[in-house]
Amino acid sequence: MCLSLAAVSAASSAAASQLTVDDAPDMGIAEVTTSWSVAVADIDADGNPDFLLGRHIDVAHLYRGDGTAFAEIDEGLFLRRDRHDCAPADIDQDGRLDFYCTIGANGGRIKKKNELWLQQPDGTFVDQATAFGVDDPFGRGRRVTFIDLNHDAYPDLFVGNTYPRQDQHRSPNRLFVNRSGTHFHEVHGSGVTRELGARCAQAIDFDADGWQDLLVCGKQGRPVRLYRNDHRNGFIDRTAEWGVDGQAVSAQIVDVDGNGTMDLVRVGVRSIRVQLGGPRGFRKAAYAQRLKNGAWVAIGDVNLDGLQDLYVVQGCGGGRNLTDYLLIGHGTGRFASIDIPETRDGCGGFAAPIDYDGDGRTEFLVLNGQGEMHGVRTTGPVQLIRIDV
Repeated sequence: MCLSLAAVSAASSAAASQLTVDDAPDMGIAEVTTSWSVAVADIDADGNPDFLLGRHIDVAHLYRGDGTAFAEIDEGLFLRRDRHDCAPADIDQDGRLDFYCTIGANGGRIKKKNELWLQQPDGTFVDQATAFGVDDPFGRGRRVTFIDLNHDAYPDLFVGNTYPRQDQHRSPNRLFVNRSGTHFHEVHGSGVTRELGARCAQAIDFDADGWQDLLVCGKQGRPVRLYRNDHRNGFIDRTAEWGVDGQAVSAQIVDVDGNGTMDLVRVGVRSIRVQLGGPRGFRKAAYAQRLKNGAWVAIGDVNLDGLQDLYVVQGCGGGRNLTDYLLIGHGTGRFASIDIPETRDGCGGFAAPIDYDGDGRTEFLVLNGQGEMHGVRTTGPVQLIRIDV
């Protein structure tokens, strides 16, 4: 595999002239904190995106946006927890968005309880994880995604867990069917419900058969897995058949070049690769670039050209926060890197797309407070990266 930017040299000069800025201070969300993930959704249905900021082993912050700024709401509700990932969905189809959050288990030493926050008519949230059967007390919670398993109105749930535990209990990934918005029923015996880990999880119909499938990044040392939803016989592993191999810390299936075919973007510790899709799967990498410590990839259209752009987060190396990359898509798998307002503080770990001002262009919420350096838990700034076009 050739790891170079040679294929995009013609586009690089134009891309480099574009200006990016960090809008976090102006939008009222600049803080230096521990962090793990952020869930973006229109929580109050006003047409503007809001987000839940997960601050690792700390309280979470729920921010409401009005298109011009963000303000924290429900302050003090999301208490200090080993909270890793949260995903939004309307669990009971009452027209109000809810959240499911995974909680760690202190390295597998303790019982704990994941959270299912149901939004009430007054906009507050009540945790109903135990009542709905999704508290997963022994799971070492990691990434989570909602998925449509059965074509009903109620979102189903995939819960990713790392492993092992320090006792006799197991910590497999789990799959739950939503029973009419009143409770969840766990599904056993599927290939996705084993001890694999979940550094990433995406529900996506990769083969365009009308049924959502699953892409899962295993824990360190375990491979990426692509599972097809057979909808009659559970999930079938199609990893090798579709040209997926190796490990990843983050991966997404998305149409990067706008040709109507799904492509595979994945970040490993040492590289990012983009494999364009075809009728028989994902082909050899059309784009690749070396990384020093890849951590995450977020995807969106920053310049309204109809092509997907990539924000690649790097973690720490050599005692400092490594440079992130904003890669501008130029079609047929070509990308060019542009300068961004990089921070040397903290340790990068996560990014999420958001269109906070409703202009159709994607901005990226970037978190830099993940992991540890020199035995001390890392804190870093929250950024909101926007391209000026």
